[in-house]
Amino acid sequence: MEKNSPLNPSASGPLNSQKIGEFTDYYEKLGAKRREERVNPLDFRGNPKFPDTEIVADMTKAQQAVEDFKKKDADLTPEEQIAKANGSITETVLCQNIEAGNMFGKDAHLEIASEFDDFFNHIDAFVIAGVEEDEKPDGTRRNTFGLAFDFTSKAEDACEKLRMTLEHTIMKGWAPSVKYGKTPDGTQVKNMWVAKVIIGADREAVKDLADLLVNKTGQDTSKPVNEIVLNAFEQHRIKNIITDEILNQLVAFRNIAYAIAGEIRNDDPDPNRRNKKQHLESVAKMYHRAYAMFSKILEKNDFDPHKAEVDRKGDKIASALHGMIAKAADPNKKMKLSEYIADYLANTKKRR
Repeated sequence: MEKNSPLNPSASGPLNSQKIGEFTDYYEKLGAKRREERVNPLDFRGNPKFPDTEIVADMTKAQQAVEDFKKKDADLTPEEQIAKANGSITETVLCQNIEAGNMFGKDAHLEIASEFDDFFNHIDAFVIAGVEEDEKPDGTRRNTFGLAFDFTSKAEDACEKLRMTLEHTIMKGWAPSVKYGKTPDGTQVKNMWVAKVIIGADREAVKDLADLLVNKTGQDTSKPVNEIVLNAFEQHRIKNIITDEILNQLVAFRNIAYAIAGEIRNDDPDPNRRNKKQHLESVAKMYHRAYAMFSKILEKNDFDPHKAEVDRKGDKIASALHGMIAKAADPNKKMKLSEYIADYLANTKKRR
């Protein structure tokens, strides 16, 4: 087992064994709870927009995907298993911070996506967040935006996920969506539009965070585990990395959608192209809304993304995502996005 891994916490130094036990138990229980509380398509029965036959078909497909995934997991090397465990901890910590209001405000509502949306729409979780704004003389109203996450722990996976989101969805004039969507008040929404982003940090950053959490929970016996974990994440560079990834992608996807829409004339003789233009503009507005509101939330939390230190070059995933986005959003790019990604992957394999 790898030294200084959360799977081998004793290697991190002299720690309080009781606190380590609490840490492990805490995450096991939290992970189990999240799996139980993820969006369940069965809860959508009786909704005329979700026929029973469709729900059953979706759940059958998802169950098969789960079984296939388990078979792949069985073939993971010990090193890959450790990386996966570290990534799961980071994902859980991020969700914790969202629920605590540390990233998207106190009223942010997080849902773990259904297995169907996880495997077929490539969405792990989604959040509905908002800020209060005085928009009318007679009072205020809540503006909200939906943001979906596709977590990754490998640079090459990040490339593929970004390519799929751009080429298979946004560039075709479609919006990323959650089939089994839910609003904070419990309203069920079919194919709910969300501004999807791919987020993650490379193995070193994840391992660094995991070790930090284990050490802090092992050495500080005066505070509950969840408080220690939340404070550690707030102080760790991984928060800046993820915030930077979200902001960059919201801007890039917005600009890409607007750029493609701008290539289609308003009086284009093809009604399908005119329709695509309208959809692209709607997608761009959705991403712009998410960017503007997320930026305002960060401002309210006294977090200035322009002053935050983000070492993109020091993190393989952040570097890969930023480089690909720069290429995709560059109107004078000499290479198509698909060609750039293929070139990146080829070079990545050569470096191994």
